[in-house]
Amino acid sequence: MRFYNLPWKKRNRPVVMIGVLFLLSLSGAGFGQERQQSSYNDNSLARLKPSVRNRLSNGLWKYDAYPNLESLDAHKTVTIANIKGPAQINTIHVAGQMGTANVAMVRSVILEIFFDDTRPPAVSVPLGDFFADGTGRAGYFSTSFVEKTPDAYDCYIPMPFKNSARVTLRNDSDQDIVSYSYVEWQTLPDWDASLGYLHASWQRLSFQLTPDTTQKLFSLTGPGHLIGEYWNINTDEPEFAGMNFVMEGNNEFRVDGDTEPSINYLGSEDSFNFSWGWHHPFNGYKVGINYLNFRFDQAKVVFEDEDKDGKLSRLSTYRFRDRDAIRFDQTLELTVNWTKEARFSPAGLAILDKIRERTQQGAGWVDYAVTPYWYSSDPKGRGLAMPPIGERLKPVLHQNSPL
Repeated sequence: MRFYNLPWKKRNRPVVMIGVLFLLSLSGAGFGQERQQSSYNDNSLARLKPSVRNRLSNGLWKYDAYPNLESLDAHKTVTIANIKGPAQINTIHVAGQMGTANVAMVRSVILEIFFDDTRPPAVSVPLGDFFADGTGRAGYFSTSFVEKTPDAYDCYIPMPFKNSARVTLRNDSDQDIVSYSYVEWQTLPDWDASLGYLHASWQRLSFQLTPDTTQKLFSLTGPGHLIGEYWNINTDEPEFAGMNFVMEGNNEFRVDGDTEPSINYLGSEDSFNFSWGWHHPFNGYKVGINYLNFRFDQAKVVFEDEDKDGKLSRLSTYRFRDRDAIRFDQTLELTVNWTKEARFSPAGLAILDKIRERTQQGAGWVDYAVTPYWYSSDPKGRGLAMPPIGERLKPVLHQNSPL
């Protein structure tokens, strides 16, 4: 990576290696209902709950025991679960072509979840992005939140609700999709008002990245807490090959109207618990780089897939939070700030001048697709407009000219 070896990069700062500590149990009949205990003495899984019942809703597969199921045909919306509360969804499983045989399907199909008969939906995300695979090319990975297995996606995020939950898949493509789904849930004896509703939204942002750029990625309304982010970044800008300079932005979280960020990661890759850029695939249980189409050979970017001729850099990365969930009462805002980088050496300043020159020529575009996951006391969603399928399927919304 071009910036990796520059003298202005803070390579001599102390590095503290901190081991991964403990996991929060996401099982049981209510996320947050159990008394918090030490992970060494967490017996919530062993606790008997005679008033709780498990249920499952099958969907999409009309070729077996349930011929009346609706298939996911072209331009059709199918309800795969319609549940009365109080209850909690524990697993969503979607199998078929999405993310395997046809990478376009991950952006053609929209997952929506409506809680307590409210609109807009609390969850509204292209299928692949919700399962942290916006490219459809990610390798198999598994977390306690979402995973990609051979020919299937799974979600294990607890989704409690008071009155009702309706889970739908919408196929915006011209192609019928052969698929199978199920949703597993548990009844709740009563509703705990301290429980939040799961939310996930999707926004695609295309902008010219300059040394003077600050870009807001999302703003959420509380009370609630952020439990994860998934980013899919694409760019064909030669100056940004291998996410050069893209990764240098500081990730600034402002909680409840902070003037200055109360949480500020000094580098986007650091906010996903990586360092010195995104340069190696890594599929971890809380953080991951589950797809890269480039590698570095003696600081030279080498493209490794079908995009090599177009020099398109693709990145798919996720971070999920349990004990480090970011909590807020009113608002949570994430802004990426590139205005502090590369200003401390002649080499760094020269690179900034090259980037400014590219933007003056109409180039320097980057493309971010961002999915935050959070809990909120409000069952209604953000109501962001979903772009038409043609825009969702474009590798980049703005192409850059070659050098």
